[in-house]
Amino acid sequence: MVCCAWRFAHPRAWLIGLLAATALLSLVACIAATPLHPTWAFYLLPTRAWELLAGAILAMAPTRRPESGCLSQGCPGSWLAIAGAAGLVGSVSLLHEGPHFPGFVALIPVLATVATIRWGPTSPLLRPVLCSPIVRAIGRISFSLYLWHWPVYCLVDYICCTESPMTRLALKTSVTIALSVCCYVAVELPARRWLGDPTRRRPAFALAGISMLALVTCGLMQWDRAFVTVPRSSLANGGVLVNGGADRPRIALIGDSMAGVYSSMLRSLAFEQGFQMNVMAVTSENPIPPSPLYMELREQVQRLRPDVVIFSTGWTRGDNPTPVHEVTKIISKDIAPLCSAVVLIANPPFLPMDYREWMRSTGKKTIRERESDRRARLAANAALGAGADSTLNYLDPEPSLIDAEGSIRLLDEQLPGRPFLYQDRVHLTEHGTRSLEHELRGILAAVRKQWDARRRKAEPNSAGQ
Repeated sequence: MVCCAWRFAHPRAWLIGLLAATALLSLVACIAATPLHPTWAFYLLPTRAWELLAGAILAMAPTRRPESGCLSQGCPGSWLAIAGAAGLVGSVSLLHEGPHFPGFVALIPVLATVATIRWGPTSPLLRPVLCSPIVRAIGRISFSLYLWHWPVYCLVDYICCTESPMTRLALKTSVTIALSVCCYVAVELPARRWLGDPTRRRPAFALAGISMLALVTCGLMQWDRAFVTVPRSSLANGGVLVNGGADRPRIALIGDSMAGVYSSMLRSLAFEQGFQMNVMAVTSENPIPPSPLYMELREQVQRLRPDVVIFSTGWTRGDNPTPVHEVTKIISKDIAPLCSAVVLIANPPFLPMDYREWMRSTGKKTIRERESDRRARLAANAALGAGADSTLNYLDPEPSLIDAEGSIRLLDEQLPGRPFLYQDRVHLTEHGTRSLEHELRGILAAVRKQWDARRRKAEPNSAGQ
């Protein structure tokens, strides 16, 4: 859109009108999305673009130098600037995250910023402040501050959530300022000089498009690396195939996102033990029988005839159509006869909904599962364990995730860097799934031994024929 505007929107008034129309559409989308899903409205670009476009419109609008304008306290522009500064102070003090932000509320800081920038230099009260060396220095690196502050704040709160609030604040502030200054000097200034040349507009837009494509690709690759799930449409082809080969025994990983978290660890075991693996973990759908997804997964198991089926899901989710003790009977009847081993993986202890905020605000490192979650999980685990037999294996990650006091272990204190064991309140990280690596390795080794024995026994018969 910006590229087309630069190419076709002449004179400047047409470009400003196009930017204003786009900003209005973005604002309407923001206001409409906030009551429905405030998190999406806050993070997604289409619902926040109007804020950046407000600055773009201000930059494109014709202005007069402060010396030629009105510098008296009675000038309307001076009062607008003071109102804008008051709006900024009020926004910082009174506005907080919540179900009503951004929405209409975000208009206050945006319009206040526009007024302060547009008319601040005409105000005898604000002009000395805005023109001071410190404020001008902050203004120069403000875009880098905007780009760096959010990822730095999130990463510090994520990695150092057990540190004190003052320690985290000092770390966040110092790292953000240091990265912003480096980015301004090493990236922003050279880029401005190079991109400011009108003859380089096309390469600039092409570079921006390539950079966005590369960023999205890297994000998707990282997501797939840690959390492999498949669209339901791919189940007809066996989902995602890992280490494929006709001369290898087969693992089928089925379920929802609770199964998908084990894909990375199982991928390593598949290569180690000489298995091929079909990942058929479909997120946001219920694989509990007799759901449609379960029927489709069962059909694929019948077609692929895997040697090992590993099944995990949210056993305590509210939309489960069948009690857990009945699920084990159905799996024993439908799936167990088709393979050498079935592994049912229980859910880990669930973290509280607001565990990170609680740790940040209190500085405490101990986290306990809510009693209602614990009772439901233990009941489901007991039903899974009761249905286990020689073919139906039951694995529970809880022993490695609970300490002697009954608190949930969020970090692995034994490894360098203390990696997280949870990626959110219910899903484990790859480090967390490795709590079951030893047991799964043993099951796969036994199945591999049986498969090799059957193959050796079949070879003489094939040779004789």
